[in-house]
Amino acid sequence: YGDILTMPGIGPQWIIDVANVFVFIHMISAYQVISQPVFEKSERFMKKRWKWCEEHPVKLRLLFRSSYVCFTTAVSCILPFFSVFTGLIGALVFWPLSVFFPIRMYHKVFMVSKEKRRLLMVIDVGMALVSLAAIIGSVRNLITTASTFELF
Repeated sequence: YGDILTMPGIGPQWIIDVANVFVFIHMISAYQVISQPVFEKSERFMKKRWKWCEEHPVKLRLLFRSSYVCFTTAVSCILPFFSVFTGLIGALVFWPLSVFFPIRMYHKVFMVSKEKRRLLMVIDVGMALVSLAAIIGSVRNLITTASTFELF
């Protein structure tokens, strides 16, 4: 089983179903946010290259974005390591994007007292250690499960 939401017999089925619905809703919105730079760059390129795309931007968006979603979904289903690599990428980007950069931006925007600066430094270092442990766990998971993966 890939995660706890697919394991049988861990609790009431309705709770697992509700959790899966919430995961689905979260993934739809996260996919849209993460894919926006790809959509923008690709659509700008196509509009420069083909006149049809400039004349019909709604059709371009509908065709390109739908094709992109179908393609990435197919690739994620075909790749045997997809969930393991997703976990590794999440572990790699957690600390810099969720902790380090926001704390540095907070320091730049607000005058921070020494006590608050020390507290933020402790949080920063603590989350870096958590992220390092997650990276080590993801690499271990990749190594230990590599021999069991099959296409589809």
